Parts: sequence; structure tokens; C-alpha cells
Amino acid sequence: MNDYKKLMKFIEAQSLLAPVSPGESNRDLYAYFHEKLDNPSNDRGDVREMANRSLRVAGLRPRNSSQASTLDAPENADLRARAAALLAMSIIRDMSETELTTQFARLGKLNQSVVLSELRITLKKGDVEQSRKHPKLEMKNFSSAGTRASIWKHEIEDAYSKTHDMLLQCEMRLLVGGSTLTGNLATVFNTYFGNPSAVIDTSTLPFSDAAKPAWMPSNQTRLEVVREVLRRVCKNFVRQSIRIYFGGRSIDDGTYAYVSGKTNPTKIHVGGQFFTKVKEGLASEAGTIVHECTHTFAGTKDHKYKDDPCKQLAISDPAKALSNADSYKFFVEAAFGS
Repeated sequence: MNDYKKLMKFIEAQSLLAPVSPGESNRDLYAYFHEKLDNPSNDRGDVREMANRSLRVAGLRPRNSSQASTLDAPENADLRARAAALLAMSIIRDMSETELTTQFARLGKLNQSVVLSELRITLKKGDVEQSRKHPKLEMKNFSSAGTRASIWKHEIEDAYSKTHDMLLQCEMRLLVGGSTLTGNLATVFNTYFGNPSAVIDTSTLPFSDAAKPAWMPSNQTRLEVVREVLRRVCKNFVRQSIRIYFGGRSIDDGTYAYVSGKTNPTKIHVGGQFFTKVKEGLASEAGTIVHECTHTFAGTKDHKYKDDPCKQLAISDPAKALSNADSYKFFVEAAFGS
């Protein structure tokens, strides 16, 4: 039996030892992995890499090796525990090799019982948890965040609340009223989208076809373009339930968040990097949620990231600025944040 199969057997035994609360259950990691392999929307090579990369980081043999495993040897007990935890992290969270290397080093500083405790937490299914603060917010898979789960659930609730408040301000101050903006709102609009009264042919705007807004007639002011995008975001985020997932197949050490709007437009995935963002001001957690919502509800794209490039885009290519997710993020933060 090779290292991969030995680890899967070991993980199966650990899942049986993991205590579960009412309504909870543990993942069968082997079955979970093969469900991903058999899913036609997944690349089988990418899925296999989840297992292989964790074995490489742990210094073990790849999963197709025919060599017998020595992980049952008493002297390898610590390595087996660390490698098992790493394999579960990789398959469930799809961590990059860089992040797995960091995790493997961290696990090496812990005693075996703590490592196994972390493994069992990772195996817990992330059943949906309804926010007690916000009736329209659901959180899923946060139990897989281990000891940080409780802290990050509170942070998600705070980020949701901040997003909700900014979008309500957007509704009251931007989406109603005439064709003229004044004061700070006009200044911020000019910064990220240019002259609000300038007319543009909306058929030339490079939105994603999946959720692209439609304007009749096609010639609209930039203000009306921005209003329609944010009208869609406000309507959907403020009026219906939002489910925020921890982790997902596309979360790695370089990803803050993503949406899978084709299957569920109200589902947002966040990773550990999301919680390194500031709580207030530009490039915040709440702003990141706004960014993702413009993708799924209005078909924006990622033409440019970060504040200064977005400001330059408003000057150099207004069509891209009007369909750029980060431009909306910074505009909402600057105009309606506290």
C-alpha cells in the first residue's frame, strides 16, 4: 500500500474518532476526493494535483506509486499525522504548494495530539450556520478554518454589516435623484469613472455576457451606467439572502475571494487572505464583497486592480473603467464608507 492509500486509511480512522455535535458530520475524504475527480466540470489533472502536491511537500511518494508505505512505522508517527493533516487541507481547501509548505512547517512545531485535532476539525462538514446578527446572512464551511473559525465568523458578520450599510447609502444618495451629482459624490465619481454626464455607447462596454446589463437606448451617460450596475448589486445584496463560504476550489494563498455566479449568484467564497484586509477605508473586506457582487450581479470584469490603476483607467479607457469590478469597489468605499 503506497503513502497516499495509507494516509487515506489513517484519515478514515481519525474521522471515526472525531466527536460530532448534533447536526454535524465528518467528511469521508476518499469519497469527497473522488467526487471531485468524477465531476465533469473539474479538470481531473488539477484535482489529482491536490493530493500529489501535499505528498511532495511532506516528502512522500506520489499517489500512483506502487512502493509500500512505511508510515505505520513507530518512528514515522509524527510525519504520518502531519502528512494526513496536509492531505486533508489540500483536498478540502485546494491550498497552493507555497501555503502547504508553510502549513507543514507550522504543524512540525505542534505535538501529535494537536495535529490530529486539527485534522479532525478540517474533516468536519461545514453545515450552514445562520448569522444571529443578520437574518439574511448564511455562513458555510467555517469549521474547516480550525481555531480561527470563531474569529473569522465574527469578521464576516462585521464585513457583511459594513457592506450592507454602504449599499444602503448608495441606494439613498446615488440611485435616486436627478442627472447631476454634487460635492464629494461628484468628485469621487469623476475619480473612478470620469465625467458623469459624458455619453457612451453601452454596446461597446466589455462586461461579461453572463450577467451583462442591458440599456435601452444604448447611448447612456456614464452616471446611468454606474447606477444600473450598482442598482443590481444593491437590489440583490440588500434584498435577498447571501451565503458566504470559507474556502473553495479556487481559493489559494493569492486569492481573497471569488464568486461562482453560474450556479448560485448569492454565493461568495472567501479565503484566509480575505481577513488580512483592512476593516475600514479603501481596499477593505466590505469593499471586496462589493467587488465580487458586481461580478455576479452585473457581469463586471477584472481589467485593473488597486486604487491608482483604477483612477488611471477612468482617464485612459472609460469603457473598461465602467465595467471594472475594482473601480466600483473603490467608488463605493470612497463615496459611502465611513
